[in-house]
Amino acid sequence: MNNVMGIGRKSAAYLGGLLIVCLLGLAILFLLTLRERSRVDSFLHDFLKLQPGKASFTDAQQLAQVYGGLPWYTEAKDMRCTFQRCSFRFAFANRPLTSAHLARYIELLGWVFVRDGVVIGREIDYVRDAGRVYPFEYEVIEAPIWTWTQDGTMHQREGGLWRLKVNDEGMPSVVKINLTASSTADERKRAYSLDLSCFARVFDCDNPSVMFPRGIEYRGAPYQSHSATW
Repeated sequence: MNNVMGIGRKSAAYLGGLLIVCLLGLAILFLLTLRERSRVDSFLHDFLKLQPGKASFTDAQQLAQVYGGLPWYTEAKDMRCTFQRCSFRFAFANRPLTSAHLARYIELLGWVFVRDGVVIGREIDYVRDAGRVYPFEYEVIEAPIWTWTQDGTMHQREGGLWRLKVNDEGMPSVVKINLTASSTADERKRAYSLDLSCFARVFDCDNPSVMFPRGIEYRGAPYQSHSATW
């Protein structure tokens, strides 16, 4: 009987120790993901300082040095970055929480576009794996004049808000916003008011409304639409 009790105590102690190790591991994963969330907040704050038409190539380089921005296909099959032509890509994800399969994958991508030493455009793409056909995606592009890299021609980008992949309840899975020179300060503020809390959350991020900015009127009729004013 004493032997049985001794074995029971050892088993309980072992299980208790294993539980503590697991909880400690989860805490470490969560804290590391929180640190990445803080880094994303900081990046977005500094990213918004790079105003198209005002910020310089040097400003973009400094942002890239701090947040690991990489030169990204300035032309087809060309990753080089020069004063005349450069694109920086920034990538963040909710790791290591998602690496341990404890949360859906969330990613924030940023781009900064430079031509002739001046930042001419910027882009943010905030995406969450929804586990269904379409992920939740929110995209903001701010580039009054866009240079298509395939042939180098100039294209006037149409401004406004697009509601895409809309369900029967009028909720889109994808929202895209194009900001142009005519966009108001209020539109810019609302477009970039991202809720990044899902970066460090396990639950309560199963609806696109949790990720899409609350100041954006993205819910409406049950079909895809475009609105020049929003």
